[in-house]
Amino acid sequence: MADKALLCGVNNYRSISDLRGCLNDVANVKRLLTREFGFAETDVRTLEERKVTKKEVLKGWRWLLKDAGPGDRLVFHFSGHGSYTADEDGDEDDGRDELLCLYDMDWSKPDSYLLDDDIREELTGKLPEGAELTVLLDCCHSGTATRMLAPGGSVRAAGVPDEDAPFVDLTASLNRLHAAGRKKTRSSVRVEDLKDDFDRVVAPDVPADEAEETVLVRFVEPPADVRERAAARGGVVRSSLGRSAAGARDDRAGMNHVLLAGCRDTQTSADAYISDDFHGAFSYHLCETARRSGPAVTRPALMTAVRRAILDGGFSQSPQLEPEGAAGQLFGGRGVTDDNGATASVSPRREELQIELLQEILAQLVHLRGGTGPAGEAVEGRGADRHLVAVHGICRHDSGYSNPWWEALSPHLPAGLRRALSTLGGGRREVLWSDLVTSRSIGAATFAEVSEGNRGDLEYARLKSEIEAVLEDRVERQVMDAAPSGDAGEAPTAARSAGAMALDRQTERALFGIPGLDCVDDFVKYLIDDGVRAEVQGRFREVVVPLLESAGRVDVIAHSWGTVVAYEGLRALDGERTLEGEVGTFFTVGAALSIGPVKRRLRPGDGAKPRCVRTWVNLDAKGDPVGGPLTGRPYAVDHEFLNLHPTDCREILGLVAPACAHSSYFKRGNTAVNRDVFARFLTR
Repeated sequence: MADKALLCGVNNYRSISDLRGCLNDVANVKRLLTREFGFAETDVRTLEERKVTKKEVLKGWRWLLKDAGPGDRLVFHFSGHGSYTADEDGDEDDGRDELLCLYDMDWSKPDSYLLDDDIREELTGKLPEGAELTVLLDCCHSGTATRMLAPGGSVRAAGVPDEDAPFVDLTASLNRLHAAGRKKTRSSVRVEDLKDDFDRVVAPDVPADEAEETVLVRFVEPPADVRERAAARGGVVRSSLGRSAAGARDDRAGMNHVLLAGCRDTQTSADAYISDDFHGAFSYHLCETARRSGPAVTRPALMTAVRRAILDGGFSQSPQLEPEGAAGQLFGGRGVTDDNGATASVSPRREELQIELLQEILAQLVHLRGGTGPAGEAVEGRGADRHLVAVHGICRHDSGYSNPWWEALSPHLPAGLRRALSTLGGGRREVLWSDLVTSRSIGAATFAEVSEGNRGDLEYARLKSEIEAVLEDRVERQVMDAAPSGDAGEAPTAARSAGAMALDRQTERALFGIPGLDCVDDFVKYLIDDGVRAEVQGRFREVVVPLLESAGRVDVIAHSWGTVVAYEGLRALDGERTLEGEVGTFFTVGAALSIGPVKRRLRPGDGAKPRCVRTWVNLDAKGDPVGGPLTGRPYAVDHEFLNLHPTDCREILGLVAPACAHSSYFKRGNTAVNRDVFARFLTR
């Protein structure tokens, strides 16, 4: 008996239009299951691309159901195209049999797709009693969309007939295009007002797998004869894919499993460019929201948050949970009985967190009783062979820069550990590297100063401009989110006009206060110049390697742009076998690792957790334009604490000064960071 999952994704179809984000969806859901919900790696199987055939999927379902028993969690996830064919057996009120398009999709070959009947007969209809099955479908089976006009705009640059060209969600594409162009308002963008942008998203100059503004639809239109037969048989469109046999007739309360679908029956599921790569909007926001919420979140609460995130992202789809209001955690779990005799669902991951919490409580109780543990080990001695390393960000830093960090943290540590780490240069160390970049000059600072013949200057100026644009865009988005607005089509009121003027003034002040904006050129030197990078990394090694060679425990707190220095420095140690110590916790705080142009220049850039690190914790405060979420983007972060309250920062019209938010982590009054995160993980 075990928790098991089968995850399927197809980007490159044999004969129908391609998609772009399905393989990323599979990887994202797998990370969610294994890192947050306690599924073993060996019990999560994936089928990708040409392996997604009917034979392999049916075999996967048999494996999924084999030996399943009460309390076992089973998951089936599909990311790819959906469609429909005419209902031939009369069990569908709308005259349609919905289907999943497999790799070799061919309308003349029933073995190249999975019907809703197949799912009922081979999966849900054979589900052992008591097993908990969750079906995730990121595809669609109807809805309105616009055909991509030019075959040259399809994923394959040529060879795709007009009738097989991808469908585009025009409204979502234009909404996101204008949001990226900083023209977005609180009211939805009206398609009729945006004809000038039509060709950009429907007939792009680049292939669709490179067209970031274009939102593709995960739907393939059936041939004309199939559409005619379905129309003759049916009425109101109502998908029954993934539901029980009775579900086709809307008796969904009798379902023996839970279905999470990417959209309503008459909507489309989006395949779009999100957070520096292509994803299914539903799969992406489901995973991100589940990570932020934790394993204990209930399905209804989670889906409400997912719908909100998708709407905020500029998409029009509304993911569905069936049976509606299905209680319990996302993937179910083994039942335990509470004090009132009621059954609660606890996942293995939550059990692990509960054990960790009990251990922390025990440690604090032992400390209060005099510092001796049950086996006679002094808690005071937990500071032995311990070191805490700080890594600063850009702009000038001098020795002692981490003293304010320590003053905010130290009151929350046990006395023994506090004494062990109290001395700068002893248990507490600093990596100093700003002098290596502030003393260098590599050339042009703006595109206007670049000569065409100097490729190094051009690369430098381009990267600097890209980073500055990301920071400014993040601040402007915060302004947009805080902007007062009325209903769509409502004329501006005097109050809203005054509010907009105030926001304009606040925006100007906020942009000038972006942390490190004046020093971005310093860090560009690190990213561009291999010599500078090697010297900075040398400083990091000088501090960290001797500590790890001593077989002790090192904890690293890296802030801002220093998170890049620390991450690359720790990854560079992956191949060194002589290091006997470990990095207990790697804290990335207000991490520049979240910035797209920086991510693309990381070495290495796969986002893996450094091998010497036991736990990676990422923190981000509300209003901090440098930091952001890292989990799965592509980083293997263990814990994230996002949208933290920026202690001692004033809010004006809902805005927080970016520089204040970026430094708020190290304020003495910020117990949410220093006590609840830093101290918690340092005392593990």
